[in-house]
Amino acid sequence: MIWIDGGAADMAPETARRVDHAGTTYALLRGLAEGYSAVEGLCPHEEAHLVRGRVEGRVVECPRHGARFDIATGAARGRRMCRDLRVFATRIRKGRVEIHVPQD
Repeated sequence: MIWIDGGAADMAPETARRVDHAGTTYALLRGLAEGYSAVEGLCPHEEAHLVRGRVEGRVVECPRHGARFDIATGAARGRRMCRDLRVFATRIRKGRVEIHVPQD
């Protein structure tokens, strides 16, 4: 297991940040009331970068086809269903957000 730096812990609510590590893209998200969430960075249906989508409350929307995902659980929502997103643990350490990435 490794922890990668996802960015500063002062992200504004309802924002997203792209994190690339070892050939994989992650989306670090901050909803309204929740803390930080990290999910796989590409929509599993259209492969659009989720950081280009809108974060609203507890949901991130795919910028290409409008699928919506719960940012805490990764669950797909709405009429255009696709598979759920993988979610990764996050923690705040020394003013930075870190993302836990399991090693294969």
